[in-house]
Amino acid sequence: MASDKHDKNENQPSWLEQKLAKLALTVIAILVVIAIIIAFILGHRSAGRKQSSQSLQGAINDAVHGQEGKVTTITQASLEKIVTNGKLYTAEYPYNGIAAVYEGDTLKYHVAYEGTVKAGIDASRILLHLDKEKHEIIIKLPAVTVEEPIINAGTMEYIFESNQYNTETVAQEAYKAAIADLKGKVAADPNIVKTAVKTAKMYEKAFVEPLVEQMDPDTQYTIVVLEQGEAYQ
Repeated sequence: MASDKHDKNENQPSWLEQKLAKLALTVIAILVVIAIIIAFILGHRSAGRKQSSQSLQGAINDAVHGQEGKVTTITQASLEKIVTNGKLYTAEYPYNGIAAVYEGDTLKYHVAYEGTVKAGIDASRILLHLDKEKHEIIIKLPAVTVEEPIINAGTMEYIFESNQYNTETVAQEAYKAAIADLKGKVAADPNIVKTAVKTAKMYEKAFVEPLVEQMDPDTQYTIVVLEQGEAYQ
């Protein structure tokens, strides 16, 4: 038994080192995700369902071409109908983590996991003001919402302090521990919200500008996107 325990202790640092190295790769993954997000803002708003996507396209067609197929003049109502459609996810972060699971003060095991966190805005809460005299469109975004973390249960790996803790219920217990661990990491990471806000502002401007140009090609509008609590100078 002493020999087994010694072997286990020798293997544990190697296991943890491998997982910590995997954590370091998360930084690279986040940079890749940010690049993907920036590319995404040049695309289209994803409403999550085909029906919502069709509804958005219909709103755009109605706003730009009107019921008879002719280009209409720009109105606040037509713009609001477009920008408040659906929910916009503006950041998605992959996370790799290691959680320690205790029974009282006794360490039972470590669980390594892979997870995902999404942050976005509720587009239905966007406020918009069109000033035709000043040729300005002010878009005010709501606060960013961080979604419940998602753990990929198939990626969970364990290292037990004792085989007695390797029970039938360990997966359920470890999943809860991984969720709690990831929630703690998210709460301590300001970059998720900051990136989501920055991307949402870039997206909304890139999304609205071509629509405004179609709806009123003879007028140049200034489009300003503000995050919650930000004042327009």
